[in-house]
Amino acid sequence: MQDIAERTGLSTSTVSRALNDSYGVSPRTIDMAKQAAAELGYVPNTGAKQLVTRKSNLIGVFMPEFEFESPQLMVRESVTRVIHNYKSINNLRDRGWRLCLRS
Repeated sequence: MQDIAERTGLSTSTVSRALNDSYGVSPRTIDMAKQAAAELGYVPNTGAKQLVTRKSNLIGVFMPEFEFESPQLMVRESVTRVIHNYKSINNLRDRGWRLCLRS
């Protein structure tokens, strides 16, 4: 983020707010910060963001394993419906969410 700030002449905190679409940052500043971020190949640190916001944006789905196949199929069908209701995994990703499926 420091590199983006130096390239744009903005403060690090302004760059942070611009990249996170925070309130109070002009559209011109947001565009400038995002363009510099793209040019520099900036990738946000997910772990750092989770610490600051106290949110993981992770949807975890744990499917139990049953001795018989019938209940397990019902659980898998239910999970499949949930995923299709979100239209696609990419839609979740576009909204900043990650999906974790485990059995």
